[in-house]
Amino acid sequence: MNTIQTKNNEARDFQAFTAACLEECGKFIAQLERVKKNIIAEFRDEFESEQLLLAGTIREAEELAWQTDYPQLVFPTLALEKVQNVAGWNARQQGIHRDTGVYAMAA
Repeated sequence: MNTIQTKNNEARDFQAFTAACLEECGKFIAQLERVKKNIIAEFRDEFESEQLLLAGTIREAEELAWQTDYPQLVFPTLALEKVQNVAGWNARQQGIHRDTGVYAMAA
């Protein structure tokens, strides 16, 4: 009888532990989603018609962050750095396309 009671207690403890883990995991994922939304909102104007580029950059940063031991600490900084770099690159590309268009019209 004692063995059955011990196993029941272990099963309840395991279920409580699983529920607590799932709850914390949900909070963690919600935090990452808030960070993503904030970065997208901050850079939305800079990427105007290039929203897929912005989303892809953030997704790449998230994938890299998940490969670390502390993705919640790495992701915000990594995502911001990657988005800033891509925003600069995108602005230079837009400038090149505008300049090329002016020269093409002059010829």
